[in-house]
Amino acid sequence: MFALLLFILIIFILWPFIKLAWKLWRNVRQAQRFMRDPFGEAMRQAQEQARRSEGTHTRNYGTNTASYSSKKKKIGRDVGEYVPFTEVADQQTAKTADSSKTNYTTESQVSDVEWEDL
Repeated sequence: MFALLLFILIIFILWPFIKLAWKLWRNVRQAQRFMRDPFGEAMRQAQEQARRSEGTHTRNYGTNTASYSSKKKKIGRDVGEYVPFTEVADQQTAKTADSSKTNYTTESQVSDVEWEDL
């Protein structure tokens, strides 16, 4: 009788608490890993999700966190053309020196709605 009560206690009471504690611990650990290396963690999650979609469930915990920077560029160097850049003097700076000669006229406020207080 005691064994049956112990079995029921473990199955219906302790097991949900153990599952909840495991999920909380896993989420905290995942958040800490993300805070340490956001790009590496994002790459690890993407690789794990790709493995799941392929049906392969092998895990590789020793992945290199710098692997995201070793990917090829999406647009090759042979696409487009090189345009040389030459810096020109800003003409606005020359105009601001003469701003004391500029005259401004103020306009009256235009309103198209007549307001009534109710």
